[in-house]
Amino acid sequence: MSSEDHYDEDAMMAEALALSSGATPSAPAAAGTTGSASTAEQDAADYAAAEKALADADDAAPQIHMHNVGESADWEEEMVPVPVNNEFLEQLIEMGVTDVRGRKALVHGGSVEGALTWLSEHQDDADIDQPYMVRKKDTLPKPVLTEEEKLARVEAMKDKIKQRREERAKQERAEEIRREKDRRERGQRMDETLEERQRQQRKRDLDKAKREKEEEAKERARLRAEIARDKEMRRKNNGVLPSVLGVEGYNPPIIQYNQPGGDAPAAGAPAPSSSTATPKPAVAAAPAASAAVAAAVSPEAKIEQAIGMISRYRTAGDGGQALKLLLTFVKNIVEHPDDPKYRSINPESAAFKSKLASLVGPPQFFKYAGFERDNFDGKLKYAGAADHPVLLFAHRKLVEADALYQQQNPV
Repeated sequence: MSSEDHYDEDAMMAEALALSSGATPSAPAAAGTTGSASTAEQDAADYAAAEKALADADDAAPQIHMHNVGESADWEEEMVPVPVNNEFLEQLIEMGVTDVRGRKALVHGGSVEGALTWLSEHQDDADIDQPYMVRKKDTLPKPVLTEEEKLARVEAMKDKIKQRREERAKQERAEEIRREKDRRERGQRMDETLEERQRQQRKRDLDKAKREKEEEAKERARLRAEIARDKEMRRKNNGVLPSVLGVEGYNPPIIQYNQPGGDAPAAGAPAPSSSTATPKPAVAAAPAASAAVAAAVSPEAKIEQAIGMISRYRTAGDGGQALKLLLTFVKNIVEHPDDPKYRSINPESAAFKSKLASLVGPPQFFKYAGFERDNFDGKLKYAGAADHPVLLFAHRKLVEADALYQQQNPV
């Protein structure tokens, strides 16, 4: 990659950084003004630091070396005793302190009192008589720099500061580019993860739609089988359905005629009027055994049978919704026995029509649970006791059926 290509890539990355941070077109000018002020302040601080570094270098203390007594003073450079305040040293010597100890004491104590204190604490040290030595050139007066030399040293310091500043800017630029690349990679990974999640969700939706279609097909097949079975039973029983299942469901709401007696009208012929023929109810034509079986079936069995029919509705969760609504009706009566509003159900309500009216089973449930239709307002009303065994049985069976339905048909 050429330097121009690399520069273009860096420029594009810098532009992307500016866009990601929400920079506006007017931002560069403002940033330039602010950057100029910041650079001037930084330059002033760098110049001050350079001058201070020069002053510190000029005033640097000489390096002290310790000379062991009895050893040859084979120094690479000429060494002399460490310089101290001569007036303080003379006072110590007048007090009987040797030159070596006086110099060491003044180095550590700084004054006559401090030196005496240090001597009292260290006079028994093994190296108390080992002198401190420094290079002779460090004791000579420092030459005074000319203005040109000072400016040259300042310029040299400026060059070093500039070099460090450029290196720092280069590192920061590289770090920004690295962070931008990392951000883009993270964004790409997030996009891929989101796309994968959406793909999985679409797959789940398709699977769910497929299951629902299969359940609908099974439900239609079941209903067709029930209709065919009813037709076959009617054919075998001369047009009569000898079943006690549908109190108001399966049994048609019209009078059935006795086929063997010849009272039934021919196919396509109009029904006989009351002046020419007397119809006979299907109940009279039903076998005596069926009537005996119907009388022997208990309300509890009828309720359980109705709940079983409702539970078979699995398309779009219709059975589960019907069970929950029936459970709400019965539960309200059981838990609020003295509140009359819970004992009346309006079949014309939206909830009743959408969840119960189109299903086979709810009419049988209401009848054997003790509900009766009021001829005045058309509502289903319960007049029995809230703790009646049949109602409590219906409540318990609805709770069990609802839990089983939810377990077998998870959402």
